[in-house]
Amino acid sequence: MLSIKQQLFLCLVFVSATRAAQSNISSVADKGQNISASAEKTVKAPEVKAPNILIILVDIQDIINKTQVDKEFVEDLINKQQEFQKELKAKGEEIQKKEQNLKAKASALSADALKKLYEELDDIRVQANRLAERRQKELQQEEMNTRFKVFKTIQDYAQELLKNKPGVKVILEKNSVLAFDHSIDMTDELTKVIKDDLAKKEAAKKKVAAAKKETESAPKTSKLAASAAA
Repeated sequence: MLSIKQQLFLCLVFVSATRAAQSNISSVADKGQNISASAEKTVKAPEVKAPNILIILVDIQDIINKTQVDKEFVEDLINKQQEFQKELKAKGEEIQKKEQNLKAKASALSADALKKLYEELDDIRVQANRLAERRQKELQQEEMNTRFKVFKTIQDYAQELLKNKPGVKVILEKNSVLAFDHSIDMTDELTKVIKDDLAKKEAAKKKVAAAKKETESAPKTSKLAASAAA
């Protein structure tokens, strides 16, 4: 059995160990709080930035309708169509005239001579049909070229718009996209760019035409002045 001194010594050791343990626990807790506070200072909430718009859309047909950017190209195409129509019409009138002459002379011609004239007329018809087919293909090619020229013109304007839109990487045709947010529709903005440029070009054309007219009329005015002085 332990003596009283031994029991007291064991109690003191136990108390001392308990206090040391509590001190260690407090120290660890304080360190934990310090680490937590330091982590809170180090880790910041991410800043919310506005998303960059990488793609914008435009309605090409709407742009054409509002700007008439295709006007010059379409007028050239119409002029070529009219030229082809005149050529084919002249060829048709030639065939019709030959038919009438042949019918008028048929009674006075021999069978061999009449046959030869009809063969010549058939050759002319074949040539006219080939001409019509060739011209039709040429017109189809001209229509394709016209569409390409219009598209290329709008494409160049779109490229200029793209340069003034930092972050934008692609401009797509609106009607070929299944679904989109209307905030990325820049049709009106591109329309304005094209209208402004076409207006500048038209003003420059008028200025050149006015200067040319003034230059051409200057000699006439000088001659009239000289005649009046004489």
